[in-house]
Amino acid sequence: MQDSSCLQNLRAHMVANVSLYPLSRAFVNPMTHDDIFSIVNWRDMILNDYKLESQSGYLLGFIQRISDARLIKKIEDSLPIRQQFLQNKGHLPAVQTHIQQQKVLNANNDIEVVAFMCLKYLYFARNKLVHAERVHPSFHWVKEHSNEELKIDKCSLILKLLVIDLLNFNTQF
Repeated sequence: MQDSSCLQNLRAHMVANVSLYPLSRAFVNPMTHDDIFSIVNWRDMILNDYKLESQSGYLLGFIQRISDARLIKKIEDSLPIRQQFLQNKGHLPAVQTHIQQQKVLNANNDIEVVAFMCLKYLYFARNKLVHAERVHPSFHWVKEHSNEELKIDKCSLILKLLVIDLLNFNTQF
């Protein structure tokens, strides 16, 4: 089974069984839009994961799976990054409609934030480091902690809580 299939299955399980993830949800619950995106390199992730216009359908799918108000705000604010791709492929109206519908609902969905941070963003960050596209943030000559290292450390707290949640109900999986 490929990584992507496993990540998709885990996300589906998380969304369908929200009560099984109390620790990770409780950690992200008080986080604001600014808290989340002070530790996420959103632009880099979007540019990397949707490099080609032909990937616009995947971007549409990613956006349509999001209902959390904090994530929707970031999607709306950053739409210009790939707006032309979405427009060229005819996906822009669906994206704009989805954003407007979710803005009206204005509801936080903590499990979506956990899934985004752990399954989407940290997977992106891991791939950048493991495949040597970036120098590991802990590899430096002078600085004690790089900005990137501090961001990854904060994101990793959510991942640790997700792993504990998974271990707490592992006999049910």
